Amino acid sequence: MRGVHTLPLPTPFPVGDVNAYLLEGSPPILIDPGLRWPPAQAALVEGLARIGRRPADIGRILLTHGHLDHAGAAFALARLNGATVCLHARSSLLEPTTPAFRAELRGYLRRCGMPEAEAGAALGYLERGQELADPDATGVHLERWWGGETLPGEGFALEVLATPGHSPDGLCFFDRTSGVLFSGDTLLPGITPNPLLHLEPDHAWRRTPSLLRFLDSLDRVAARPLTSAHPGHGPLITDPRALIARYREFTRRRGLLFRRRLSPASATPYGLARAVFPQTDPLNLFLALSETLAYLDLLEQEGAVLVDWEGEPIRLRTGPGDRPARTPIDEEAG
Repeated sequence: MRGVHTLPLPTPFPVGDVNAYLLEGSPPILIDPGLRWPPAQAALVEGLARIGRRPADIGRILLTHGHLDHAGAAFALARLNGATVCLHARSSLLEPTTPAFRAELRGYLRRCGMPEAEAGAALGYLERGQELADPDATGVHLERWWGGETLPGEGFALEVLATPGHSPDGLCFFDRTSGVLFSGDTLLPGITPNPLLHLEPDHAWRRTPSLLRFLDSLDRVAARPLTSAHPGHGPLITDPRALIARYREFTRRRGLLFRRRLSPASATPYGLARAVFPQTDPLNLFLALSETLAYLDLLEQEGAVLVDWEGEPIRLRTGPGDRPARTPIDEEAG
Protein backbone atom coordinates (compact mmCIF):
# COMPACT_ATOMS: atom_id res chain seq x y z
CA MET A 1 0.00 0.00 0.00
CA ARG A 2 1.63 3.25 -1.14
CA GLY A 3 1.64 6.53 0.69
CA VAL A 4 1.78 5.11 4.24
CA HIS A 5 4.12 6.76 6.75
CA THR A 6 4.79 5.27 10.20
CA LEU A 7 5.20 7.87 12.96
CA PRO A 8 6.45 6.37 16.26
CA LEU A 9 5.20 8.38 19.24
CA PRO A 10 6.59 8.02 22.79
CA THR A 11 4.58 7.06 25.87
CA PRO A 12 5.57 7.05 29.56
CA PHE A 13 4.35 3.44 29.85
CA PRO A 14 6.33 0.17 29.81
CA VAL A 15 4.83 -0.68 26.41
CA GLY A 16 7.02 2.03 24.85
CA ASP A 17 6.22 3.81 21.60
CA VAL A 18 2.84 3.72 19.91
CA ASN A 19 2.53 3.84 16.11
CA ALA A 20 0.61 6.58 14.33
CA TYR A 21 0.13 6.24 10.58
CA LEU A 22 -0.30 8.96 7.99
CA LEU A 23 -2.04 7.92 4.77
CA GLU A 24 -1.35 10.34 1.94
CA GLY A 25 -4.33 11.85 0.16
CA SER A 26 -6.34 15.01 -0.23
CA PRO A 27 -6.65 15.50 2.65
CA PRO A 28 -4.34 13.05 4.48
CA ILE A 29 -5.68 10.56 7.02
CA LEU A 30 -4.05 10.01 10.42
CA ILE A 31 -4.57 6.73 12.28
CA ASP A 32 -4.13 6.92 16.09
CA PRO A 33 -2.65 10.30 17.13
CA GLY A 34 -1.24 9.08 20.47
CA LEU A 35 -1.34 10.66 23.91
CA ARG A 36 -2.20 14.16 24.98
CA TRP A 37 1.33 14.39 26.37
CA PRO A 38 3.88 17.05 25.28
CA PRO A 39 6.63 14.59 24.19
CA ALA A 40 4.12 12.60 22.10
CA GLN A 41 2.59 15.72 20.57
CA ALA A 42 6.05 17.10 19.73
CA ALA A 43 7.03 13.78 18.11
CA LEU A 44 3.87 13.87 15.99
CA VAL A 45 4.60 17.39 14.75
CA GLU A 46 8.23 16.48 14.02
CA GLY A 47 7.28 13.24 12.26
CA LEU A 48 4.78 15.05 10.05
CA ALA A 49 7.34 17.73 9.25
CA ARG A 50 9.82 15.10 8.04
CA ILE A 51 7.35 14.09 5.33
CA GLY A 52 6.38 17.64 4.48
CA ARG A 53 3.12 17.72 6.42
CA ARG A 54 1.58 19.72 9.28
CA PRO A 55 -1.18 18.82 11.74
CA ALA A 56 -3.39 21.34 9.94
CA ASP A 57 -3.22 19.18 6.78
CA ILE A 58 -5.02 16.22 8.36
CA GLY A 59 -8.63 15.77 7.26
CA ARG A 60 -9.61 12.64 9.19
CA ILE A 61 -8.39 11.00 12.38
CA LEU A 62 -9.14 7.26 12.57
CA LEU A 63 -9.05 5.51 15.95
CA THR A 64 -8.37 1.79 16.26
CA HIS A 65 -9.67 1.91 19.85
CA GLY A 66 -10.15 4.33 22.70
CA HIS A 67 -7.15 3.48 24.90
CA LEU A 68 -5.39 6.70 25.76
CA ASP A 69 -1.95 5.75 24.43
CA HIS A 70 -3.49 5.57 20.95
CA ALA A 71 -6.35 8.05 21.14
CA GLY A 72 -5.73 10.45 24.02
CA ALA A 73 -4.87 13.40 21.75
CA ALA A 74 -7.64 12.86 19.18
CA PHE A 75 -10.16 15.46 20.29
CA ALA A 76 -7.56 18.12 21.08
CA LEU A 77 -5.97 17.66 17.65
CA ALA A 78 -9.35 17.76 15.92
CA ARG A 79 -10.26 21.03 17.62
CA LEU A 80 -6.94 22.44 16.40
CA ASN A 81 -7.27 21.46 12.74
CA GLY A 82 -10.98 20.80 12.22
CA ALA A 83 -10.45 17.14 11.31
CA THR A 84 -13.25 14.59 11.57
CA VAL A 85 -12.66 11.94 14.23
CA CYS A 86 -13.78 8.47 13.08
CA LEU A 87 -14.25 6.03 15.95
CA HIS A 88 -16.34 3.13 17.19
CA ALA A 89 -19.90 4.15 17.96
CA ARG A 90 -19.38 2.94 21.55
CA SER A 91 -15.86 4.31 21.92
CA SER A 92 -14.57 4.49 25.49
CA LEU A 93 -13.48 8.05 24.69
CA LEU A 94 -17.16 8.95 24.69
CA GLU A 95 -17.72 7.35 28.12
CA PRO A 96 -15.99 9.61 30.67
CA THR A 97 -15.00 8.00 33.95
CA THR A 98 -17.57 8.87 36.61
CA PRO A 99 -17.65 8.33 40.39
CA ALA A 100 -20.28 5.63 39.80
CA PHE A 101 -17.98 3.81 37.38
CA ARG A 102 -15.05 4.00 39.80
CA ALA A 103 -17.22 2.67 42.61
CA GLU A 104 -18.49 -0.23 40.49
CA LEU A 105 -14.98 -1.12 39.33
CA ARG A 106 -13.60 -1.01 42.87
CA GLY A 107 -16.48 -3.20 44.01
CA TYR A 108 -15.87 -5.68 41.20
CA LEU A 109 -12.16 -5.92 42.04
CA ARG A 110 -13.08 -6.62 45.65
CA ARG A 111 -15.60 -9.31 44.57
CA CYS A 112 -12.76 -10.93 42.61
CA GLY A 113 -10.90 -11.24 45.91
CA MET A 114 -8.46 -8.36 45.47
CA PRO A 115 -7.55 -6.75 48.81
CA GLU A 116 -8.81 -3.22 49.32
CA ALA A 117 -5.34 -1.65 49.37
CA GLU A 118 -4.34 -3.28 46.09
CA ALA A 119 -7.67 -2.41 44.46
CA GLY A 120 -7.20 1.23 45.48
CA ALA A 121 -3.63 1.28 44.14
CA ALA A 122 -4.69 -0.22 40.81
CA LEU A 123 -7.51 2.30 40.41
CA GLY A 124 -5.20 5.14 41.34
CA TYR A 125 -2.78 4.13 38.60
CA LEU A 126 -5.57 3.97 36.04
CA GLU A 127 -7.00 7.33 37.10
CA ARG A 128 -3.62 9.04 36.83
CA GLY A 129 -3.34 7.75 33.28
CA GLN A 130 -6.59 9.51 32.37
CA GLU A 131 -4.76 12.81 32.73
CA LEU A 132 -3.03 11.99 29.44
CA ALA A 133 -6.27 11.96 27.47
CA ASP A 134 -8.70 14.68 26.40
CA PRO A 135 -12.25 13.36 26.96
CA ASP A 136 -14.00 16.52 25.73
CA ALA A 137 -15.54 16.03 22.27
CA THR A 138 -17.28 19.42 22.35
CA GLY A 139 -17.03 21.07 18.94
CA VAL A 140 -15.49 17.98 17.31
CA HIS A 141 -17.13 16.43 14.25
CA LEU A 142 -17.50 12.72 14.95
CA GLU A 143 -18.14 9.88 12.54
CA ARG A 144 -19.31 6.82 14.50
CA TRP A 145 -18.68 3.37 13.04
CA TRP A 146 -19.97 -0.09 13.97
CA GLY A 147 -17.90 -2.03 11.41
CA GLY A 148 -18.84 -2.77 7.82
CA GLU A 149 -18.28 0.78 6.57
CA THR A 150 -15.85 1.65 3.77
CA LEU A 151 -13.66 4.74 3.67
CA PRO A 152 -12.47 5.55 0.13
CA GLY A 153 -9.09 7.16 -0.46
CA GLU A 154 -6.62 7.83 -3.24
CA GLY A 155 -5.53 4.38 -4.42
CA PHE A 156 -7.17 2.52 -1.54
CA ALA A 157 -10.50 1.85 0.14
CA LEU A 158 -10.42 0.97 3.82
CA GLU A 159 -12.95 -1.57 5.08
CA VAL A 160 -13.83 -0.98 8.73
CA LEU A 161 -13.74 -4.20 10.77
CA ALA A 162 -15.17 -4.37 14.27
CA THR A 163 -12.55 -6.25 16.33
CA PRO A 164 -13.53 -6.24 20.02
CA GLY A 165 -11.34 -8.14 22.45
CA HIS A 166 -8.38 -6.11 23.63
CA SER A 167 -11.01 -3.39 24.01
CA PRO A 168 -14.75 -3.46 23.30
CA ASP A 169 -14.40 -0.58 20.83
CA GLY A 170 -11.67 -2.13 18.70
CA LEU A 171 -11.57 -1.39 14.97
CA CYS A 172 -9.18 -2.53 12.25
CA PHE A 173 -8.91 -0.96 8.81
CA PHE A 174 -8.34 -3.25 5.82
CA ASP A 175 -7.36 -2.30 2.29
CA ARG A 176 -8.61 -5.13 0.07
CA THR A 177 -6.56 -4.00 -2.96
CA SER A 178 -3.20 -4.38 -1.21
CA GLY A 179 -4.18 -6.80 1.56
CA VAL A 180 -2.81 -4.40 4.18
CA LEU A 181 -4.43 -4.26 7.61
CA PHE A 182 -4.08 -1.46 10.16
CA SER A 183 -4.49 -3.65 13.21
CA GLY A 184 -4.20 -1.37 16.24
CA ASP A 185 -3.69 -3.63 19.26
CA THR A 186 -5.59 -6.57 17.75
CA LEU A 187 -2.40 -7.91 16.15
CA LEU A 188 0.95 -7.08 17.75
CA PRO A 189 4.39 -8.50 16.95
CA GLY A 190 6.05 -10.31 19.83
CA ILE A 191 3.15 -10.05 22.30
CA THR A 192 -0.40 -11.34 22.66
CA PRO A 193 -2.83 -8.46 23.30
CA ASN A 194 -4.17 -8.49 26.85
CA PRO A 195 -7.99 -8.84 26.90
CA LEU A 196 -8.67 -6.04 29.38
CA LEU A 197 -11.38 -5.94 32.04
CA HIS A 198 -14.27 -3.74 30.93
CA LEU A 199 -17.54 -3.18 32.79
CA GLU A 200 -20.62 -2.31 30.75
CA PRO A 201 -22.75 0.26 32.60
CA ASP A 202 -25.62 -0.09 30.11
CA HIS A 203 -25.96 -3.76 31.07
CA ALA A 204 -26.10 -3.55 34.86
CA TRP A 205 -22.30 -3.36 35.02
CA ARG A 206 -21.81 -6.76 33.47
CA ARG A 207 -18.30 -7.58 32.33
CA THR A 208 -17.44 -7.90 28.64
CA PRO A 209 -16.29 -11.48 27.73
CA SER A 210 -13.16 -10.02 26.17
CA LEU A 211 -11.21 -13.17 25.24
CA LEU A 212 -14.20 -14.83 23.58
CA ARG A 213 -14.76 -11.69 21.53
CA PHE A 214 -11.05 -11.48 20.72
CA LEU A 215 -11.08 -15.00 19.30
CA ASP A 216 -14.11 -14.11 17.17
CA SER A 217 -12.24 -11.00 15.96
CA LEU A 218 -9.27 -13.12 14.92
CA ASP A 219 -11.63 -15.20 12.79
CA ARG A 220 -13.04 -12.03 11.22
CA VAL A 221 -9.57 -10.70 10.41
CA ALA A 222 -8.28 -14.06 9.15
CA ALA A 223 -11.18 -14.24 6.67
CA ARG A 224 -9.63 -11.34 4.73
CA PRO A 225 -6.88 -11.85 2.10
CA LEU A 226 -4.14 -10.46 4.34
CA THR A 227 -0.64 -9.66 3.11
CA SER A 228 0.74 -7.57 6.01
CA ALA A 229 -0.38 -5.61 9.05
CA HIS A 230 0.62 -2.26 10.51
CA PRO A 231 0.28 -2.73 14.29
CA GLY A 232 -0.32 -0.26 17.09
CA HIS A 233 3.12 -1.05 18.54
CA GLY A 234 6.26 -2.46 16.98
CA PRO A 235 7.38 -3.21 13.41
CA LEU A 236 5.38 -4.25 10.36
CA ILE A 237 3.83 -7.73 10.62
CA THR A 238 4.82 -9.49 7.41
CA ASP A 239 2.90 -12.75 7.98
CA PRO A 240 -0.30 -11.92 9.88
CA ARG A 241 -1.78 -15.39 9.29
CA ALA A 242 1.15 -17.04 11.02
CA LEU A 243 0.80 -14.59 13.91
CA ILE A 244 -2.92 -15.41 14.25
CA ALA A 245 -2.07 -19.12 14.35
CA ARG A 246 0.48 -18.42 17.12
CA TYR A 247 -2.16 -16.47 19.07
CA ARG A 248 -4.52 -19.42 18.92
CA GLU A 249 -1.82 -21.82 20.11
CA PHE A 250 -0.82 -19.39 22.87
CA THR A 251 -4.45 -19.20 24.00
CA ARG A 252 -4.65 -22.99 24.18
CA ARG A 253 -1.47 -23.21 26.23
CA ARG A 254 -2.43 -20.35 28.53
CA GLY A 255 -5.80 -21.97 29.16
CA LEU A 256 -4.03 -25.16 30.24
CA LEU A 257 -1.84 -23.15 32.59
CA PHE A 258 -4.84 -21.55 34.29
CA ARG A 259 -6.47 -24.97 34.69
CA ARG A 260 -3.35 -26.41 36.32
CA ARG A 261 -2.94 -23.52 38.75
CA LEU A 262 -6.54 -23.68 40.02
CA SER A 263 -6.62 -25.04 43.59
CA PRO A 264 -8.44 -24.44 46.88
CA ALA A 265 -5.79 -21.81 47.61
CA SER A 266 -6.51 -20.00 44.33
CA ALA A 267 -10.29 -20.32 44.27
CA THR A 268 -11.04 -16.65 43.51
CA PRO A 269 -10.13 -14.76 40.33
CA TYR A 270 -7.56 -12.74 42.28
CA GLY A 271 -6.09 -15.85 43.90
CA LEU A 272 -5.76 -17.55 40.52
CA ALA A 273 -4.21 -14.42 39.01
CA ARG A 274 -1.66 -14.39 41.83
CA ALA A 275 -0.91 -18.08 41.24
CA VAL A 276 -0.26 -17.55 37.53
CA PHE A 277 1.24 -14.02 37.64
CA PRO A 278 3.01 -13.33 40.95
CA GLN A 279 3.60 -9.63 40.21
CA THR A 280 3.28 -6.97 42.88
CA ASP A 281 3.03 -3.84 40.72
CA PRO A 282 -0.56 -2.44 40.86
CA LEU A 283 -0.88 -2.04 37.11
CA ASN A 284 0.41 -5.54 36.46
CA LEU A 285 -2.01 -6.90 39.04
CA PHE A 286 -4.88 -5.26 37.19
CA LEU A 287 -3.64 -6.67 33.88
CA ALA A 288 -3.17 -10.11 35.43
CA LEU A 289 -6.69 -10.07 36.85
CA SER A 290 -8.07 -8.91 33.50
CA GLU A 291 -6.44 -11.84 31.74
CA THR A 292 -7.54 -14.30 34.41
CA LEU A 293 -11.19 -13.24 34.12
CA ALA A 294 -10.97 -13.47 30.33
CA TYR A 295 -9.65 -17.05 30.49
CA LEU A 296 -12.28 -18.03 33.04
CA ASP A 297 -14.91 -17.23 30.40
CA LEU A 298 -13.15 -19.54 27.96
CA LEU A 299 -12.59 -22.35 30.46
CA GLU A 300 -16.16 -22.08 31.69
CA GLN A 301 -17.39 -22.37 28.10
CA GLU A 302 -15.26 -25.51 27.72
CA GLY A 303 -16.62 -26.98 30.97
CA ALA A 304 -13.17 -27.02 32.58
CA VAL A 305 -14.05 -24.53 35.36
CA LEU A 306 -17.23 -23.75 37.26
CA VAL A 307 -17.63 -20.12 38.36
CA ASP A 308 -20.09 -18.63 40.83
CA TRP A 309 -20.18 -15.15 39.26
CA GLU A 310 -22.79 -13.96 41.78
CA GLY A 311 -20.68 -14.94 44.78
CA GLU A 312 -19.25 -12.59 47.39
CA PRO A 313 -16.45 -13.17 46.53
CA ILE A 314 -16.64 -14.84 43.13
CA ARG A 315 -15.67 -18.50 43.64
CA LEU A 316 -14.04 -21.01 41.30
CA ARG A 317 -13.82 -24.78 41.21
CA THR A 318 -12.70 -27.39 38.74
CA GLY A 319 -15.31 -28.38 36.17
CA PRO A 320 -16.35 -31.87 35.09
CA GLY A 321 -13.44 -32.17 32.67
CA ASP A 322 -10.29 -33.94 33.87
CA ARG A 323 -7.55 -31.73 35.27
CA PRO A 324 -4.64 -31.94 32.79
CA ALA A 325 -1.42 -33.46 34.03
CA ARG A 326 1.42 -31.09 34.82
CA THR A 327 3.96 -30.90 31.97
CA PRO A 328 6.74 -28.53 30.89
CA ILE A 329 4.04 -26.51 29.15
CA ASP A 330 3.51 -24.74 32.50
CA GLU A 331 6.89 -23.12 32.24
CA GLU A 332 6.51 -22.40 28.53
CA ALA A 333 3.14 -20.71 28.97
CA GLY A 334 4.26 -18.75 32.01
